[in-house]
Amino acid sequence: MGTTFTYAEEKNLTNLRSLVLRKLRVADTTRYAPSGASSTYTWIDDALNRGLTTFVRKTKCLRGYAAYKPIQSYQFYRLPESFINLEAAYYYDSSLPDGYRTLTQKTTKELDSEASDWRTDEGDPKYIVIDRLFGRRWFFGLVPIPNTAGTTVVFDTDYGSKLTDVCNLTTYCEEAVELPQTGEFFCPDSQDSPGKPFTNLDKDVLIVFYRLPRQLDTTSQYPECPREYHANLADYAAFELLQDNPEDSNEYKRAMGYYARFKDAVEDYKQSGRRKMWADRRRATAAAWTWLQNMNWHEEQGG
Repeated sequence: MGTTFTYAEEKNLTNLRSLVLRKLRVADTTRYAPSGASSTYTWIDDALNRGLTTFVRKTKCLRGYAAYKPIQSYQFYRLPESFINLEAAYYYDSSLPDGYRTLTQKTTKELDSEASDWRTDEGDPKYIVIDRLFGRRWFFGLVPIPNTAGTTVVFDTDYGSKLTDVCNLTTYCEEAVELPQTGEFFCPDSQDSPGKPFTNLDKDVLIVFYRLPRQLDTTSQYPECPREYHANLADYAAFELLQDNPEDSNEYKRAMGYYARFKDAVEDYKQSGRRKMWADRRRATAAAWTWLQNMNWHEEQGG
């Protein structure tokens, strides 16, 4: 794997700052700095980070992994701070032939109608419910409530290290596995592993989730989104800065043009083969569905 070059499309924060200035048609930050200084990028960086967050939130292009050790008789657990939405969840049971059992996602409304005792029933978890019971942070609940404590998650240190924080510039940092209960991360340091080499799991939960990006705050840092869309973050920043401080109608029109480019980039990613591939592979179809579609009565019912 090459480590001495970057692809043409890839841009770090320094590159993005320069691109924003070019789109704004200014030579320095004098107009777009709180203090009016010529090299203060506070407002530009804020706009770039909002563009990055908006792109990731709309496209769900970033996924994270988190491992949990269930606590006996405890139902709810705090999700990672970067959590946007759940993609999949698994309960690992070493007694099963395949080990992992998929947890079916339910809403509290569905559980109220399907299993009225879901808040008290205990056993091996079969369902996961995402809820915001505790304010600004998302939590998930296991149903039934675990009646057995999980095993402490252990990683193979041949492939990485367990850290209390992950630097944005650490190689492979985007592949870190979170341990939200202890505030730790397992960060890989080898290109030979995707960063998830568990050496033991039993009665534990692994979730795959869509997450927010890490903030851009270091000049040599690259934004966490596909490299071919890096330049579109500058489109968003130019839109926001021009819109907030327009001098004339032409400037406002330019702002809308940059926003249209950014929206096109979002839609381009959402329609890309990668996004569709993930969505298609996650869609379950009932075993009877194929032959059911071929029955005449089904067609007559508008199926």
